[in-house]
Amino acid sequence: MEHLALPLSLAPLPTGTQVPSVYRWLAAQADVHVVAELPASRYRMERLDALPMYFSSVHWKRTLQGFTGYFPPAYGSSMAALAVPRRGKHALSATPWS
Repeated sequence: MEHLALPLSLAPLPTGTQVPSVYRWLAAQADVHVVAELPASRYRMERLDALPMYFSSVHWKRTLQGFTGYFPPAYGSSMAALAVPRRGKHALSATPWS
């Protein structure tokens, strides 16, 4: 199927103080030039992948992630490599997205 159009639910995007404070903190960090959102994505190829890109407009730093309609062959393995374990000794603790 070349094109699949599904109804999408609409929800307002966070603005101002609703944006997570880490993005405002990043804006103030002059020594940070590139940002990687971890875990990279929980929404394999869904529109929610674009939310971190939207939030990047708060700090305007370069990011490793982006949003596109094209997924190169290495997309799956790249996302798997950037995934952060949610359980076990390597898990991040107290993450708001868990």
